Amino acid sequence: MTATPDDTPSPQNPASDQPIAEGLPTRDPSRALYLLATLGTATALWAIFLWSELLQARAGEKPFCGFGESLDCGSLWSAAFATTIHQTTGLPVAGWGLVWGLVATLLPLAALAYAHLPARYAATRSAIDLVAGGGAVGIAVLLAASAQERLFCTSCALTYVFTLAYAGVALFGMRRHPQARFMPGVMAAGGLTVAAYLLLLYPGLRTPKSLQATERQALAAAAKTQSIAAESENTDGGAAFDKDARLQELIANLPPEALQGISDSLEVYRKSPYFTPEQPRVVSLGSVGAPVLITEFTDILCGHCATLHQTLGYLATLVPPTSFFIDARHFPLDGNCNRHLQPRGAESVRCVAARAQLCVEPSGRLYELSGELFKRQKGLTEEDVFNIAAPFIERPELEQCMASEETQIKLRHDVDYAWRFRPTGTPLVLINGRQGTQFGPFLFAMILAEGRDDHPVFGSLPAPRPPQAGHEGHSHG
Repeated sequence: MTATPDDTPSPQNPASDQPIAEGLPTRDPSRALYLLATLGTATALWAIFLWSELLQARAGEKPFCGFGESLDCGSLWSAAFATTIHQTTGLPVAGWGLVWGLVATLLPLAALAYAHLPARYAATRSAIDLVAGGGAVGIAVLLAASAQERLFCTSCALTYVFTLAYAGVALFGMRRHPQARFMPGVMAAGGLTVAAYLLLLYPGLRTPKSLQATERQALAAAAKTQSIAAESENTDGGAAFDKDARLQELIANLPPEALQGISDSLEVYRKSPYFTPEQPRVVSLGSVGAPVLITEFTDILCGHCATLHQTLGYLATLVPPTSFFIDARHFPLDGNCNRHLQPRGAESVRCVAARAQLCVEPSGRLYELSGELFKRQKGLTEEDVFNIAAPFIERPELEQCMASEETQIKLRHDVDYAWRFRPTGTPLVLINGRQGTQFGPFLFAMILAEGRDDHPVFGSLPAPRPPQAGHEGHSHG
């Protein structure tokens, strides 16, 4: 009997699982199958590593936009797409990488075991094709999400390489099986995927969500539980608003992850050096003379800064207006206007936006302008800045102000002020002259405690976690 040129067995009865003694291929497909199993195993092992990195980042995460944020895996893992995947499926993106890696490993091994059983071999080959195609589609989706969020995970790139190599070998490096069995292949691939998902669901559910997700959930729960959003300051200066009682309610009703975040943030605050707070040029939010002064240093393209801006506005609706006030400062991550950083090419929109905000300060509408700029931060251009600022200040006046020496001095002063604390990124948040964090529940608690880090209620918090050396989740590139 003449051997077929195909790289798979050529059965006399393809619907049967009976062993065949003849019709064996002239080329053994086992090398390709072993290569696929190796690539699947490599993907699974790398996914385990990434998952461990995620756990360490969650344990010691500092919510900053590092100077190299565009290559920051921590920022991408905390971004909207990855957070949604984790919240809706129970597995982080790295967990789904492990699911795929396990399935991609087991199927080639099964094909090797079924080489003498034509029907099962054909079904397994179809399953391999489906998993390979699904992996390629998954990588395309992840890259599209990264592009949308303007972030890229350098550590994740190896996963992309392994997965695309797998797809190349499976879909183009092996000849098509002449008796492909689509539905049995779907059942095989789907069954293994469900089994791997269920196996990993428990550790996935125990993996902490991002601080941003915890923050949103905690603040929503606090507002609902305390029912204080509708409360307002009365005529005697807010005496009816019992901050101590509100703080006790907050601590009693927050989830464990949020309480841990408050404890960790308090540790940052307590260990921070103290500098006498400078008098704000303008107060962007709140009332001068309030017991809590929050000084923020932001960069217009920093996603965490946009979140902080929203958080502070939300907190202002939960407490009387005399509870805190905001001093908005600037720390653009561009060495062309920030002498503490190295210039990287021509001046960017970061410098332009910082100067524009400085020029709008006298109008008293700085918080409003900053909010509009943050909303448009993805793809923001210099012309966009002028267009967004148009309702706040006439363009000729804005251009003259931005070019003035007075504005340059203000910006240099802001970056020098921030540099006293040696920031590793933005936002830098100060509370009454000490560095804190942007974690919303922590800011809310400090506002209710009137800036006291020794408030008795804080005694019930869990012990702060030690910082994870080398795992701040942000680069200084």
